Amino acid sequence: MVQMAASHACYPIEEDYEILRHAGYFPTFTHISGNEDCNPESWICNEISKDYAYDYHEIFLRMLNSVDMPQSHWLLKSPLHIFCLDKFLQIYPNALLIMTHRNLDEVLPSLCSLSLSGTEFYDNLMKDPIGVVHQIYDYFNLQWSNEFEMAIHNWLLKNPQ
Repeated sequence: MVQMAASHACYPIEEDYEILRHAGYFPTFTHISGNEDCNPESWICNEISKDYAYDYHEIFLRMLNSVDMPQSHWLLKSPLHIFCLDKFLQIYPNALLIMTHRNLDEVLPSLCSLSLSGTEFYDNLMKDPIGVVHQIYDYFNLQWSNEFEMAIHNWLLKNPQ
């Protein structure tokens, strides 16, 4: 564990997934987006997106190196690299790759459970949109008025879902 921790800036369990998200590389979003033009194939195959994401990734790691260089080497664990191995290897030509996998009987139930847990928020919003917005306002101690509630109500009437 000590050797593994030496390869990470902060924690031995973190992935570099968040660095890619900073660059806008978030293919998981394409699965939940209602936009027909937003699909994994179009984004992942877009060379400009790959170039930007991995140029950003490299710059980000260089900045981390300048303040918190790992004691041995970087250990990059994001599963997203599989979609852009060509660009990854262009940026990191000396990278050593290890491919791991989880059994589908573990992955699929986990993915289904994760997907299902997110639907509760949407279902609540659709059942009681004014109530959900009111909860948000209460949470942030924002001022709620009858006029505002009527404006939401009128908007909902004009924009049925």
